[in-house]
Amino acid sequence: PGTTTTTTTEGKRKKKKKKVPSNVDELYEFIAEGERAQSEAQRRERARVYGSSPRDAERRDRAYRSLSRGERRAVDAEVDRILRAVKKGYYAVLGLRRSCRTSSIKQRYRAKALVVHPDANESPLAPEAFDALRRAHETLADPLRRAEYDRKLVRVSRQKRVRLRRELSNLVETASEYVRARWDQFPLPFLSAGLLAFILIF
Repeated sequence: PGTTTTTTTEGKRKKKKKKVPSNVDELYEFIAEGERAQSEAQRRERARVYGSSPRDAERRDRAYRSLSRGERRAVDAEVDRILRAVKKGYYAVLGLRRSCRTSSIKQRYRAKALVVHPDANESPLAPEAFDALRRAHETLADPLRRAEYDRKLVRVSRQKRVRLRRELSNLVETASEYVRARWDQFPLPFLSAGLLAFILIF
């Protein structure tokens, strides 16, 4: 009886190459497709971090794009301020001083929350700003957590002063060594330059 042989190809699968745009219209479409993919990825990431659904994030983006330029500036103003103040600390997020009272913290939080809450603000970054505002309020409204946070600020401030003092000391020492070396090599020109600088300044 005849024998049947089966041949198998074990070659690697060729990867599908991306189509390279050949004209201006295709280039614009290629760029728009990349922007849409990036926007979708950002929506999914915000939904994952802040607990909302991708559909809500998409609705927020559509509503934001429908706003006029002036309306966008209005909804972005406080959101941008809060996000810039995050690096400065919780007091800066709320726009308060460290000596403020607990009642002022609660009042300021309510006022800011009405502006940046995701249900009232169509900015895509509103959930992030509201989360920063909420964390600042939760820390500063609690007396124990606020006291611990204030102690942390004092430690950080003290460390910065020590580091700055050390850097200034090193700078003065380096400058004095440079002056001594130049004075030993060129005393007269160095003295003349110093006198001229003194006359010009004073």
